[in-house]
Amino acid sequence: MQMGLLVKKKQKQEDDGTRATSLALIIAFLGGLGIYMYGENLFGDIQSGGDPHGSSLGNWQVHMGAICLGTAAFVTILFLMELPSRQSRTDAWRTSWPWLPLVGVTATATVIHIPTYAVIVVCAIECTWAGLRTRRAVAERPTR
Repeated sequence: MQMGLLVKKKQKQEDDGTRATSLALIIAFLGGLGIYMYGENLFGDIQSGGDPHGSSLGNWQVHMGAICLGTAAFVTILFLMELPSRQSRTDAWRTSWPWLPLVGVTATATVIHIPTYAVIVVCAIECTWAGLRTRRAVAERPTR
């Protein structure tokens, strides 16, 4: 009887951890989306302003720079959302580090003109891998 209660308690804790991570991913996505839209407006204004350096930016640099800001915000928000719920920087880092290559890919695509379709394919593969890695990190997390 008591063993059944322990199993149910452990399953509930695992479900709560998965639910908290899912909520953190959704909030981080919305925060990254907001920063992306802000970056589009900011870089668009810089590009259309009278500054000669700002007008030299290509449209692809403006868009990829905004996406880079959004992905960096996503990773940062995800880490900060996981930190209080996990009460461990290591656990929060394990759920957020798989998303860091997105920042690298978009930063590289901001500096070097990489065709959009290639960036989309690489980011889709990276997101699939990062999602699986995050799910595995949540499943392997020790219960407290």
